[in-house]
Amino acid sequence: MQPIQVLVCDLDHTLLREDSSLSDYTADVLARCRERDIRFVIATARPMRTLREFVRIPYDAAVYLGGAAVESGEVEIVRHTIAYETVENLLALFQTECPDALISLEMEDATYVDFSPEKADSFSGFVTRPFGERPRRAADKIIFSDATERGLRAIEAALPEALYLHTDAFGLSFIMHRRATKLCGLTELLAQWGIPLSRCAAFGDDLADVEMLEASGIGVAVQNATEAAKKAADEICASNEQDGVAHWLEEKLLQ
Repeated sequence: MQPIQVLVCDLDHTLLREDSSLSDYTADVLARCRERDIRFVIATARPMRTLREFVRIPYDAAVYLGGAAVESGEVEIVRHTIAYETVENLLALFQTECPDALISLEMEDATYVDFSPEKADSFSGFVTRPFGERPRRAADKIIFSDATERGLRAIEAALPEALYLHTDAFGLSFIMHRRATKLCGLTELLAQWGIPLSRCAAFGDDLADVEMLEASGIGVAVQNATEAAKKAADEICASNEQDGVAHWLEEKLLQ
């Protein structure tokens, strides 16, 4: 393993515990890594506003919205969006192919939903607004659930070449720009920093982390990760509930 200059870490079910908290021990280990000039990068599906709420420790950059946006030092490096006309066409297709799906649009640091507030618990952690208030501009991603297999296939078949569909281990589906992946976002960030992927240690738990785990100098999956993530990783650490990432860092980098 080459000397590690960058730590890139997924949040939910990886660095954060199941209650979305970050332990004092993990915060201390990350701080000690940064004291040794090892940069800390967050790679998450979350929007920026929830990072401000849940990540109360210093970090050097964020690859967020699943890779649709990258920010370093409060400077946006890149943003890959879905054109307004494409969004409207897909929403019309949902009405015919997936009429029972719960749909939300992530755009301009807000989430717009087409379902009633009492159903918003499935999108907990998001400040939701009604579809009717959405601006006539590009979206970062389309999020939906409760679609049938037939509906999913129809939606995926209708996607323009520039977009892709991803379904996570918890049943949420995402439509995003093909450049909006954690690996693409990380690669663009590292190009700005002049650091190769081989100098990165990546941590994750789900399918969206697989490419990042495979391409980085070393990929580490938490014990509670999906089988796909574990297969892609070079090593397995303890679960998020056991502060697995922090224990790995302390053992491998700080001792």
